[in-house]
Parts: sequence; structure tokens; C-alpha cells
Amino acid sequence: MTMRALMLLSILLCSAPTLAYEIGTHAYVSKRAVDGSVLSPTHAKSIVPVMGFERLDAIKPFEARVPPLPNPVRGYFDNAPRPAISIASEDASNIFVRRIQAEEGNIFERLANVGLVPGKDDPTQFDQRLVAWVMRGAVREDDNAVGPFEIGDRDQDPWNVVFRAGRHFYDPINRRGLDEQTFTCPTFGCRPAIDWAAGRTDVLNGPGSLDTSRENHFSWQDARDQYWWALTFNLNPDDPSIHGFNQRIESGYRQLRFATTLKAIGQVIHLVQDMAQPQHARNDSHGPPWTTVFTGDSPTDGAYEAYTEARLFREAVPSQFTNAIRRFDGSLLPRADLPMLRLAGNVPYPVPRFSQVVEYFTTQGTDAAVGARRGMADLANRGFFTASTLPMNIAANKPDDRVNTFLDPPRPSGSAAFYQEGQIAMSLFQNGAVVLKQNLLFAQMPDVLAPNWNAQSGLFGADGRMPILTRSQMFRAADLIATPTPITQDSRFVLSNEVFTAQADAMLPRAVAYSTGLIDYFFRGRLEVTPTAQKAFALLNQGEPHTMDLEGYPRRPDGRIFGFEKVRLAVRNVSEAIVESGPAAPALPQTSPSGVLVAVARYHRNTCYQPDLSGERQSAFAPPSSTGVVTEPDCPPGTTPRTDFQEIATSAPLTVASVADLPGGEGTAGPALPVEKVFDFSADPIPVNATDLFIQVVYRGALGEEPDGIAVGSYDLREPAFVGIWNNTDFYWDADPGSLQWVPQGGLFPWQNAVFLDVCTGAPSRFAWSGGPVAGAPILGIPVPEPGVVRLALLFAIPATPTQQFSIRVTPNMIDAISAPQRSWFTRGAIHQANLETIPAALLDTPQTCPDNPTAGAAIWCKSPIQRRRGQPFGHVLAPVFYDSTNGNTNGQDVDATPVTTFPGLRVAETGTVRYNNDVLADCPLPPLPPQNPEAAALIELLETAADLGIPID
Repeated sequence: MTMRALMLLSILLCSAPTLAYEIGTHAYVSKRAVDGSVLSPTHAKSIVPVMGFERLDAIKPFEARVPPLPNPVRGYFDNAPRPAISIASEDASNIFVRRIQAEEGNIFERLANVGLVPGKDDPTQFDQRLVAWVMRGAVREDDNAVGPFEIGDRDQDPWNVVFRAGRHFYDPINRRGLDEQTFTCPTFGCRPAIDWAAGRTDVLNGPGSLDTSRENHFSWQDARDQYWWALTFNLNPDDPSIHGFNQRIESGYRQLRFATTLKAIGQVIHLVQDMAQPQHARNDSHGPPWTTVFTGDSPTDGAYEAYTEARLFREAVPSQFTNAIRRFDGSLLPRADLPMLRLAGNVPYPVPRFSQVVEYFTTQGTDAAVGARRGMADLANRGFFTASTLPMNIAANKPDDRVNTFLDPPRPSGSAAFYQEGQIAMSLFQNGAVVLKQNLLFAQMPDVLAPNWNAQSGLFGADGRMPILTRSQMFRAADLIATPTPITQDSRFVLSNEVFTAQADAMLPRAVAYSTGLIDYFFRGRLEVTPTAQKAFALLNQGEPHTMDLEGYPRRPDGRIFGFEKVRLAVRNVSEAIVESGPAAPALPQTSPSGVLVAVARYHRNTCYQPDLSGERQSAFAPPSSTGVVTEPDCPPGTTPRTDFQEIATSAPLTVASVADLPGGEGTAGPALPVEKVFDFSADPIPVNATDLFIQVVYRGALGEEPDGIAVGSYDLREPAFVGIWNNTDFYWDADPGSLQWVPQGGLFPWQNAVFLDVCTGAPSRFAWSGGPVAGAPILGIPVPEPGVVRLALLFAIPATPTQQFSIRVTPNMIDAISAPQRSWFTRGAIHQANLETIPAALLDTPQTCPDNPTAGAAIWCKSPIQRRRGQPFGHVLAPVFYDSTNGNTNGQDVDATPVTTFPGLRVAETGTVRYNNDVLADCPLPPLPPQNPEAAALIELLETAADLGIPID
């Protein structure tokens, strides 16, 4: 072992302090970026409701319960890189869970102590929030492994040992990462930050190539993978004995993957923020003072970051992991000499928009002229000097043999007109007894995106100039130099705290804006999910044989989940076209020409559910506008109206082969119309007892110029609404104004058997279900003594207006020429939903009957009751087949409006054909002949259209 290695080992074995190097600045810049991005719930285009994050616990949204572990898991995944992009959940199975650590917790606590984040009295109130996960990534990107040792309280990488700092540099002038050849790069390896951030190689030439052996498992590519798995991870090993146990584990995994996604985003924006530090864009290596023995750097090389961190926390801290910010007499710089860190000006720096990830770092791939480049590294590289790239170093081409390629800012010796010189007073000693004058060179920072922002910000002079160089003491001793040379002239400049202050004030607001822009770019993919014209997403014959297993899943006789197997909806790409920041440029559509489309149903379950609906709330009849008495069910032991964890069902993927398969990409105002899709859930049905149901549609594939983008849309639909259809011809409705009552059948309309039955839905009405005789028995049995019932379950849309209703048209085919008429019945759908993912258990015993979706605020639990009529539970929608004295022109009053004979029981129809699952829907069949007069059929269609439009019908 060499002496140098021994020295390094001895340092690493020393007890590491809890304070870290410059990560506080990264954490706070990241917080400000999140606050201004689509990750904020107050943003006009927030991704929060699309993800359903607003339903989660605001303090610890992604804390996961993963049995058999007794305690909640607060961590994230570290996946080894995949050799290729895959959509399979099995590809995420090679997992390693890393726990949250004290490293970032200490930073959060320090930020709380200075009032920059909540949680001063209780750090646990902040360290798991959504924004904290992004900040955690920004902190953890500075994890640096050296051999088997970790510098500081680091989160050890399970797959490889990486000195990440060697991957945090990019010089856009020479297209290179850190290439220091003295110690760091030869020992630990270095890579360009743009490749390290992207998880790809050659990213300046188009999309680049997937880096399948990447050491960075929190790159942009990894964030994409984790985002996909957070949305779709579902191994679905349907072993009936442990299905619920597995589902709970996978539910926890998805929570952790959302946390991992945000953490990876934080690590990527850390790298953009590094580009806002001029040393990282000018290949000026720097580090804590003790590293200079190995790197050959000057101790002053680390002064800028340490000074900026001291400004953030309002104190200069002595530590072996940071540069002590001291005055000439050796004392630490006092708070009075530490100006507040300013991350915003009088006007916000505009959030940049680019069409490629790499352009947030550099636009050299699209802008040939150096002065036209708009990336973060481009701005920092040409805007400032650094300790190792001062004018003298540029003139001498040392210590970096390519430093003379940095032509901006120009050297003062040849560009006097570029600068204005000013003088300020500085105190030399702590007591301020000795005061010197310090000469500063002021200049305007070139910025293609916002050339006037410095002047508008109020952080600098009215002309936007800022100090970028300080006259050195050699300047004051210039008369001692007999014959000045260009090098001696250039040697007269140094950096000072005033220059560092200006650098941070100029670049950190830009770092916030660029980080915000990159977050927005990550989540820019948006889909619009809407119901079809029929306003129904799915249909199921609830009467098909099924039972409930011990875990609360409905099961068919063959053991498969009993639930909805086809979902039809309309979808289009509403991702906004990108107009790149800078000079006028055309809008770049974010089209989706090739990839896959998957529907994901997110739900809880009502484990009280029973096939005969005895596990539902039941409401008796009451005359309008009264409400019938609601009876709560006696749930079997061990069951609950709502499970305490969210599950998903995933459809088979649909191929997107062209933009026509998923049109759009120009925003919601774009010309593209949505396309209707039928998603196949037959391998993973949505259970008939689903509650809290909402549908996400996820696209993964090419998106604009990104080769592997993701677009998401969601729709919060109604929960299963049960429609009860039965033969009520043992009574007929006397519509005479003087009567208006149900009359037992005499001779006017003898009861008949409904042999066949057609059911349609929507406006225009489409064929949804049909049934016929079973073993010679009519589909609806006979009216007495025990009628049959067809009980369908439908997933309806949410009404768009307070008066909109959706139709269910029932067409019976009676046994002879005298037929009961075709009628439509109307509903706004059923609600079985809470407004939060976790609600108090006691609330489940006192549900509400909510007229609309539950709103935000205090925990709410809505559960629409089914209707009990003639002594039997029929469903949420009552659709009796009956006669009336007007030959079918009225729907009559409720069948319990006057006492009618109760049914001793029901025979539920077990067979039938779900026509709504067909790829192409058929028109609603015509009623049998002779049905009713033609005007009656037209009236039905008119009523259905009026209900869909929300027009009240008297």
C-alpha cells in the first residue's frame, strides 16, 4: 500500500462528522424547484391528482407496510440496470431496499432550524414528504464510496463502489467530463455528467444508447423505470390462499417505487444544479481541505461551495468535510458577514423548456455557436471565472492544458471595455479596526434565455452587472514590476467573497428554474382519459356464480377473480408541445408514435360484499323527496367495508404503432380527437367489490424527441352500480290522473313471462347485455311466486353536471303478442369511495350517502346504498318490467309507492352474454313486434338524450 493510500485510509477510518459538504444547498434548491413544479399540488398542471397523491398521507405518503415486516418501511429501491427496456414487472424483481438515513435527516433538521422547511420541533413531520424525497435524492447524489469505505454517513451502494463526485463535471467547450490525471480520475474513474445523469451514452447525438452496465442506478433512465413500475408493478401470482397477502406486499412496493422515482429525479436535478456551479462546468476540481494533498488543488478551490453553504445556514462551520470560511485573523466568518442566500429576485427567472434532457445541461448538440448555447453548463462556463481558471491560468494554459479554450468571460488584459471597475470597503480584522478598499471588476453575464433578468431581479445593479473578479494585492504592488507582461497583468485578479456572493445570486435562481424545468419535463407526458359516448366503462353479469374467499376476493367456480374483464374508454395524448426557451423556435409536438398502452385500475375492496348483496347498505322506499331508511349490513367477522391498502389490476398491453393509435401531443387544445380503446383485464379482473376505483392509462415509448418517455392520464369513475331487472307484471301501473297507483293484475294486462331480455346503455344507446331461456325457463322467471332477476354491475362515468344521468334501456321479449314495453331507467352511478387512502376505522361504520364525489378535507367515506323493494335487495338501479295503462309511456312511481306483495325470494339469472365487451358495439336492438306505437320508441331515445345532456324531464 502506498503512503498516499495509507493516508487516505487513515482519514476514512476517522469518525465522520454528521455535517456534510454542500448538500444543504442542493437540498434547498431542490425544494424550491419542487415547489414551483408540477409536483406541487397548487401548480396549474399539477401531476398530483393524476397520480392520486392527494389521497395519500401528506406527511408520509410513501411509507409502506410490507408483510411480514412488523414496522412500516421507509426506504427506496436500488435496482441493478436492465440490459434492455422492458415493461414486465418481473424485471423489477432484482431489488435491494435502501433505508432512509441520518445524512439527509440532519440536513432537513438544519433547514428546519433556520425556518426553511417545516419540522423544527418534530423532524418526522417533514422527512418523508413528497418534496423531501426529491431533496433526499439531491443529498444522496453526493454519496462517495472509496474502496470499501464511505465518506460520511453514506448510503452504501449494494451493487458497486462508486466515487460519484468524479461524475459531476461537464465542460461543454471541450465536451469532456472531469479528466484530472493526478489522483481522482485514475483512482476512482470519471465520466461526463451528461451521460451519468441520462443513464445513456453519446447523448449529444440524438437519444444516445442505453448504458446497460451503468453504475448510476438513479439516472434519468432509472427514474423512468421506477416511474413505470410505480404505476404498473403487479406480479399477480393468483394463489387464492395468499393472493391478498401478495397484493399487500406489492401495494407497499409500489409506494416505495414512487419514493424511488422522486429520489432519482432529485439525483438528476442535483447534476443540473452542479452545472450551475462554474467549477463543475469548467473542470475545476475541488474538495475539502484535506483532499488537496492527493489532488494538488488549492484549499481555496473549495471555498465557493463552503461559503454558499454558510450563507444558507447562516454560520460558517469548521469541519474536515468543508472549507472553513475564516477572516484574515483566523476567526470564522461571523453571521454579519454572511449575506442571506437568495434563490429568487424581484421577478422569477423563467422556467426553461427544452425537448431533450441533455439540453438542460448543454445545447451544444443543437447550437453550434458557443454564445447561443442555452444549457445550464453553457451559462456557467462562459459567465464566470473559477479558482483554477482565473485569467492568469487561461493565459498560461495551466493547470489544465485546455483551459485556454475558455474564451468567455474575456481576459481583462485584452478586453478592458467589457468590465467596469468599482471599489468597496472591507474590514480586515474581526474588530473592524482596519478597513481596506477592495477593487472589483463588474461585467454582464451573457444569457440567451433571459438576457435582462439580472437587471430586473434587483439582486445586482440597475444594468445587471455583477462582480466577477477582484483586484489582487499584486495590483497594489504593480509599481514593483519593472516591465508588466500579459501574465503579470492577468495575475492581478483573484476571487473573493463578494464575487462568490454574485455567482450564487446569479446562478442559484437559475438552478432552481432549470431544476423545475427538468421536473416538469419528466412529468410532461399527459393523457386525457374520458368515458365513451355511452358513459359506461365496463359491464358484468353480477348474477354469474361466484363466492367470497377468506381474504375477501370474489371467486368464480374455477377460482379466478370474479370481476370486470373488459374496460372501454376514450384516450388521447394531451402532452403540451414544447416551444424551446431562447430565440423564437417552432413548437415541437410531443407525439407518441410507438410504444405500449396499459390501463391500470386502482382500488380498495369491500370484503363485506356477498353475491346476494346482503353485505351492502340497503335503503327502503320513501316518497320523494324523503330518504328511505338505510340499514347497515352485519359484516361477517374479519371483513370490512373497505380494505386498508390500495391494489391494482393491470390490462394486457395495447401496441401503439403510430400516432393514429394515440393521437395528440399538442396539448388539450390540439386538433386530435380521442380514440376509443377496449382494454383486456381478463387475466387480472377488477373485482366486483371494488371501492375507491379510478383508472389510469399509461403510455411508455417514444414521446417527442425522448426515446423512452411515459405519459399518464387518470379518471376517477364510479364504483360498481348494480342494476336489478325483474318481472313485475303481477301488478300494472294505472297512470290515470285520478288513480296513479299499482293495481294487481286482473284481466287488462295478464302477467306474462319474459323469455328473452336485451339491455342497452348510453345515448346513443348501444347493446350491452342479452339473455334468453335457461333449461326452458324464461330469463326473468315468472312473476309469482318467485320471480327471476337479472342483476348487472356497471362502472359509470362521473356525471359532468349536477343533472346529468345515464340510461339503462330494458327490452323484454314476452311469451306472446302482448308484450311489456321497452323502457329506460336512469342513474348517476354508485359511490363507494373515501377521499383519502387511509381513514379512521370508526368512519367505516358510519358511511355517508354522497350525492357527488367525496371532497378534500376531513376524512369522508361515501357508500351508496342499494335499493330494497318488494322485500328483496335489487340494486342501486330499479328496472322492473311492467305494464301501464298508457301502453308504456310512463315509468310509473316506485314499485313500493303503494303496498305490493313482497317476494319470498329471487332467482338470479346466471347466464347471458355481455355484449359490451365486444370490440365494436352494436346498436340497441329494436323491440319485438307488436311493441308499442313508433312514437314510444322515439320518446325513449329522446328521454335518454335529454338525461345525458342533463335536461330535466317532467
